[in-house]
Amino acid sequence: PARLGGEDLVLFTHEEGLSALRPDDGSVAWTFLPSGWKTVPMIQPQAVDDDTVLVALGDGVGIARLENTRDGDAWTIEEAWSSTRMRPSFNDFVVHEGHVYGFDQSILTCIELETGARAWRRGRYGFGQLVLLEEADALLIAAESGDLALVSPAPRAQAELGRVELLDGKTWNPPLVVGDRVFARNGET
Repeated sequence: PARLGGEDLVLFTHEEGLSALRPDDGSVAWTFLPSGWKTVPMIQPQAVDDDTVLVALGDGVGIARLENTRDGDAWTIEEAWSSTRMRPSFNDFVVHEGHVYGFDQSILTCIELETGARAWRRGRYGFGQLVLLEEADALLIAAESGDLALVSPAPRAQAELGRVELLDGKTWNPPLVVGDRVFARNGET
């Protein structure tokens, strides 16, 4: 679900790109095919605000920033930028204070929301998953190794604040935070 152009929509990806549907009647508000589109991505597109959507371009391909304007029922969708500086596979990315944090394959990466330029790329967590702890101003990362790491979302440099060995075995599941508790799982634990 997303609210774009003052309208509640449902965003989804398919072979022809990204579409926005009206949930009340299922009609298509718009469909857009980004320039770097390769395959249907495994992660959800993200509405950043009323005018902006970030969408993965496929499995390990890159991401694009789309800008939309609405005039009545007419939509105009434009690609603000497309970048291979962050190439997520099945691991989500988050937006925080003008920057996008996610994985360039298996390496934690930060890119600028405005331009798509890479701010930094470091921190090996395998094909981990991350969530934004907005109130704590931190990223919680479930590393592929089963470790749980807390990382500062600083656009200047990556800084790991702490790490704990949590699970044994390959971990591809995102952590879940409820109150002051973290729940983590993998295929074994």
